[in-house]
Amino acid sequence: MRSVFPYAVTYTFTDQTGNKHNNFFNSTGRYKIGEAIDIFYLPDHPKEVMPRSNMWIYPLYFSICGMLILVLSALHKVVPLWINEENRASKEDLTDYARRSKMAYDRSQNTG
Repeated sequence: MRSVFPYAVTYTFTDQTGNKHNNFFNSTGRYKIGEAIDIFYLPDHPKEVMPRSNMWIYPLYFSICGMLILVLSALHKVVPLWINEENRASKEDLTDYARRSKMAYDRSQNTG
């Protein structure tokens, strides 16, 4: 049974120039003692290592963020149209309002 609690995976590797590096990274019990793992590292910063099995996290994260931005921007354009459609006055309403306003104005001019 695998552990769900994080623990440190220690590793040793030799870089392209022949230098050996020892370090560790946190894991959740995915690896067994003595198991060989594939890692990615920057040649300029060999202490910053990422196991190959964790490479799916970043594309997933950026895909979710991109979809969220896409949905929010679409809602920003669509929701105001829905609101305006529900609150839009008809042409008859506007004509009636203009007629009543003119009648009220005429009455105020006749009484004064």
